[in-house]
Amino acid sequence: PRPEAPTSLAVTIAVNAADEAPEEADFLAQSHQQGGGRHPQPVELSNDREADFSDARITDARPIAEPVPPPPLAPQGARTALVLAETGPRVQAWISPGTDAPAVPPEVVESGPPSAEVASLRAKLDHLRRDYSRTPRVLRVTSVNTKAAETAVYLDYWESLVEQIGNRHYPEEARRKRIFGNLRLAVTLLPDGRVAGVEVLEGSGHRVLDQAAIRTIRLAAPFAPFPDELAEWDRLEIIRTWQFMPGNRLHTSAD
Repeated sequence: PRPEAPTSLAVTIAVNAADEAPEEADFLAQSHQQGGGRHPQPVELSNDREADFSDARITDARPIAEPVPPPPLAPQGARTALVLAETGPRVQAWISPGTDAPAVPPEVVESGPPSAEVASLRAKLDHLRRDYSRTPRVLRVTSVNTKAAETAVYLDYWESLVEQIGNRHYPEEARRKRIFGNLRLAVTLLPDGRVAGVEVLEGSGHRVLDQAAIRTIRLAAPFAPFPDELAEWDRLEIIRTWQFMPGNRLHTSAD
């Protein structure tokens, strides 16, 4: 039996080393690095240096032309058929040995991509690298396990405040019509406690409840600034299930 091929191992070079290892590493590297970015899937770093060509314009690069091999040489003493068919009808002439063939301009073959296309490719890599490096570092909190980590105290404060404000301003229409239901809400906070965004991930089926949850966040904002334990994060995204329950009571819970 033939021996199995050795297994290959892909290693990514880390640019910004971190002291602590990430909980789940997407790539192997020589040191720890905390990633960040909008890309939905883990993506390796495309480039780690500025391009040698200064070009900010991105264009589609043409494929590199393959060199055309020269035609095979005819045996000595044999006649060679010369075909001229660039335009017009096909013309064929027989050239005997020792006779000078008519001058035919040689085909020009590019040996490599033009410098403008190289600059465009380098510019694409630089744009990708800058986009990844400038993307905010977001800590997404969705479960009780995460709540037990460094975010515990801040999340307890946040949940208590929104429930207090929500119950104080419980929607009158829902109270009168006895409308109950649950919805999932994502709230993104900035380090100074301001609200960067509110998104209804799963609606309750009742517009009055969805709007009441969003209004509660607006009334409770701004929240307290991030504590020192969250200083490394640019955003804190809190995802919670909002329950408008019988008895006209609002309660939030982790997924």
